[in-house]
Amino acid sequence: MFGQWIKVSGFILLVSWLANDALAIEAGKLGIKMNANLSQRDKPVYTFTSIVEFDQSLNPPLSDPEIVNLAEQAFNDMDIQNYPKKQKPQAITVLQGKDGRIYIASSIKGGAEFVVLSGHAKVRAALLECQLESTKKHRTGGNCGEQMVTHLFFNLNNDGDLTGAKIVTWGKIKNRPNGIKAPCAPEEEEPIPPTTADPSLPAEEPSLPVGESSRPYFGCAAFIRQLGLVAIEKTPDGNPVPSIARNFDPLPKILDCGL
Repeated sequence: MFGQWIKVSGFILLVSWLANDALAIEAGKLGIKMNANLSQRDKPVYTFTSIVEFDQSLNPPLSDPEIVNLAEQAFNDMDIQNYPKKQKPQAITVLQGKDGRIYIASSIKGGAEFVVLSGHAKVRAALLECQLESTKKHRTGGNCGEQMVTHLFFNLNNDGDLTGAKIVTWGKIKNRPNGIKAPCAPEEEEPIPPTTADPSLPAEEPSLPVGESSRPYFGCAAFIRQLGLVAIEKTPDGNPVPSIARNFDPLPKILDCGL
């Protein structure tokens, strides 16, 4: 067996492969770690991150089900790690860049509005544009995995373009098995319905125009649209995109997240 030691945010990982044999990425080998640089700030930011680099000869590129599989595995790798509940995010987001890399970042625990205040300028600009368009703030204060993973991407690709890039979030879903989590606060929400104190009187007009979200915030649906990202959610027949593993030869490298 051949291998290479790689340093990832203060941790040492062994990425190994067998000659002439294609291998699926083993559990725990995506380099998913609590980001030490951020968790040790004066106001700790608890998030799990990794960057996975595939060989440039990878052909064909990763399919939607394969990206979903990496997101599922990344979440499982995070979920089994022994951290207090208050430091354990409920979801993790995977972004396939156009540079042969997969960027992985969980949602944030702690660090109120870290990305809004200290994130990459392009991410902060996208959040601000959404806020100006909707006159509302982001549902979680910019603490979703979508904000963290794009911050991670632009931190290494200052002039990068995410138009058409694929993104998916996997995590805990209330009263259901873990799975794909659609971008929060979709834009196709119902307006506030007409109300009246006396049913015998005509109903009052809705407090918002028809088609405008009734919630007092915008969400990641608007944010990823602002950056030109494409969310992986459902197949054409309306079912969730399946999680399908793929064998890789050679196995990908794990890069320093640089945050």
